[in-house]
Amino acid sequence: MKNILLLLCAFAVAAPAVESVVADRPLEVRIEVRPRMVNGVIPVRATPYTASALVTEAGTRRTIGSVDIDLRPGESKKQIDRATPYRIEFESKISADGLRAAAVASVFDHDRLLTRQTASMVLGR
Repeated sequence: MKNILLLLCAFAVAAPAVESVVADRPLEVRIEVRPRMVNGVIPVRATPYTASALVTEAGTRRTIGSVDIDLRPGESKKQIDRATPYRIEFESKISADGLRAAAVASVFDHDRLLTRQTASMVLGR
């Protein structure tokens, strides 16, 4: 019995401490890619598309941060926004014909990935 108790004590001392992780509030990420409208008309020469990512706390709908990118057909852009303690990385691209779009939004707490949302869509004309 003493041997078992001694073995358990030795194991407890030698075992690495397990860090307790408190669950973060869940986050919601909403991605939109749509034509930019000016007075109800889609501009042809300017940046005709806008992509956005909105990060909120799930349930409360409290806004954590948002990122907006203006795009032309054939473009791909990436933008990083900081909303302490979070970092939002948002990347979007539009096909050369302007009919397809894709976007990825990643939310980090310092260097730890909390959530990643991807979207791909067909844009109508």
